Amino acid sequence: MKQLAEEVEEIQKTVKDEKTLAQVSPVGLSDQVSSLQEQLYDLHLEQILGTDTMVELSDPKGALPKKLFTQLDTYKKQSSDPSKGASSKSKPASKEGHVTYELYHHPSRDQFDKVSKMAELEQRISQLEALLGGNPEKVDSVETLQSQVSMLDVNLLDHTEARITNLLLKMDQVKEKSAEAGEVDKESKISELYDLVKKWDSVADSLPNIVDRMKALQELHEQALQFTQALSQLDTAQQQVTSGLQNQSALQKQLSESFAANIAAIEANCKSLEQRFQKIPK
Repeated sequence: MKQLAEEVEEIQKTVKDEKTLAQVSPVGLSDQVSSLQEQLYDLHLEQILGTDTMVELSDPKGALPKKLFTQLDTYKKQSSDPSKGASSKSKPASKEGHVTYELYHHPSRDQFDKVSKMAELEQRISQLEALLGGNPEKVDSVETLQSQVSMLDVNLLDHTEARITNLLLKMDQVKEKSAEAGEVDKESKISELYDLVKKWDSVADSLPNIVDRMKALQELHEQALQFTQALSQLDTAQQQVTSGLQNQSALQKQLSESFAANIAAIEANCKSLEQRFQKIPK
């Protein structure tokens, strides 16, 4: 018995440990539970613990309580008065229309219930893994969801709410400080504009004289512009006259050369005529 209890305790520790639980398959766990039940039957515990305890050990999933609840529902439908009390063994109805039940509790039953529930949980996890597959991305997504769900804890929510409240207060303080800084900046700019306006007040009296001077200067500038245009025209005319004079000088030079050539030709002709006249006999 002591060795068997130690084995059951080791199985419970193995089920509670996440790493070992991930390595143990539901089929292996079910085989271990079946072998333990066979060992219990081999120890002749029925003679020691009684028939009721063995029935509970053989029914770890709680089929008898389900059957009991079914009988209660049937009795409720048949009887006009609500039923009172519950037990693992029903007794015949009394004349007053009531049913009396007796309750029995065995601590050993809870251990096997835990083992069976963990086996069912492991089987369901295996089915989910078979449906979803062993994709690491899905596992990461599940872990992320688990971390987000863990954040919904009441204590964490209270802590988060307190931090959010502090952040809101700090944000309000920052807004107030920024608003104050903005007001100070606006006031400084307004004071600068006021100083500029005050400076221009002293200049405003002399503005009419400045305008008159600018008008007079405008006329002078217009006359200067006209004079500049006239000078430009005179310069152009001078360039044209200079070009004409150069052309006339060239023509005069050509005429002088042609006159000199003609005079030389005439002189030669005259000499030849004189020579001819001299040769004529008298």
